Amino acid sequence: MKILLVLLCITLLLSCKKDKEAEETTPINNSPIILADSILFIDFIPDIVVNSIRYFGTDFIGQPYGCDSVPIPVDTLVKDSIIIENQFNHEFYFSASNYYQLLSHHDFCLNYNYGMSIRAINVYDSIAVTSPYLETSFSSGDTINHNYIFTIGAPLINHSFPPSQYYNFTGEKYIGFKRHIGNQIFYGWILIERISENGILIKECAINKTSGNSIICGQTN
Repeated sequence: MKILLVLLCITLLLSCKKDKEAEETTPINNSPIILADSILFIDFIPDIVVNSIRYFGTDFIGQPYGCDSVPIPVDTLVKDSIIIENQFNHEFYFSASNYYQLLSHHDFCLNYNYGMSIRAINVYDSIAVTSPYLETSFSSGDTINHNYIFTIGAPLINHSFPPSQYYNFTGEKYIGFKRHIGNQIFYGWILIERISENGILIKECAINKTSGNSIICGQTN
């Protein structure tokens, strides 16, 4: 009987030891592992200038009286692109245009318009928009992640008739973007500054190279 009791105690001690070891090696919960951010940051030096308007003057295209607030040159398109990662030739186009379109026979100035847009070049890339009107209004500290709708392109400035309240900004603003390659998703931002009626500076950009991780506008590391 004593032998049986001793064997039983030894068995219980070994069992308790194994349970304790299991508790020490088992994670407290099943939370997913969060990988550290790996930010690729680019400061464009000098800043990239995209500007379609040299000055406002008078033009008489199709009108006997002209208009004294015409964007000059009247009919033009200016484009530039940026490269964020070396394996891609170009990733985003910024296009600025001035154009004449007969919209009014009474107010000739309404026929002279201009605008600017951004467009993704690669099938991997898309632009984050913040409203059904394809606005791209992000500020420093905003988070770019899966919570937004992404589209291939979006307007940045739109001076046309009828006037639009959605595509007009002053100073700096951020543009969020997403890169989707295979089953990996990367988020990034582009910083621009408006310098004229239809002109911007492309100043900085960054992309989080850790797949699935969000990025904060202005985050550089």
